[in-house]
Amino acid sequence: VALGAPIRAIHRRRAVRLLADCLVWVVALYAASLLRLDFDAGRLEGFKVALLIPVACLSQAWIGYLYGLYRGRWINGSFDEVAALGRTALCTTVALLSVDVLLPGIRPAPASAVIGAGLLAFVAMGGVRYSVRQVLEQSRRQNTSGRKRAIVFGAGEGGERTIRALLSEDESRYVPVALIDDDPEKRNLIIRGGR
Repeated sequence: VALGAPIRAIHRRRAVRLLADCLVWVVALYAASLLRLDFDAGRLEGFKVALLIPVACLSQAWIGYLYGLYRGRWINGSFDEVAALGRTALCTTVALLSVDVLLPGIRPAPASAVIGAGLLAFVAMGGVRYSVRQVLEQSRRQNTSGRKRAIVFGAGEGGERTIRALLSEDESRYVPVALIDDDPEKRNLIIRGGR
């Protein structure tokens, strides 16, 4: 029973992430179509962009689930998550292009707009993830009440991992405030807000 609330919170966060990604696809499809049509909304009426929205959302959900985006497989905003996001956006774009080309007698959107929407969606979904990660890290860095200030020795990969661990763990008793390294090339280096 004690695990029920945290598990529900995890599922809720994943559902919110999926809904945000679907919203990004909606905006990207219309923005790319308008861009392709020189922002002439009157020309957009000849197309049925709304037909692509369910395909985009279902493809994003299914392919994203397969690649682990909505199963908590990756750290939010990590390179692994961005790679999975790129694969998902590419596969979703291919699915949209297939539907766009294969629908008989109906042209939902210009093919170039679908490709542009895939690029826009990938950049926007990645940007949202990066922004959320930055906000979370900043809030953890500012929440220093009851935490001891710590100096991290080493500004290399090990130091970066240490800083990430100290900032990402809510139970951490320490907050990194400074870096020390014997490599003069790393002078003034900032790692996750610490110098």
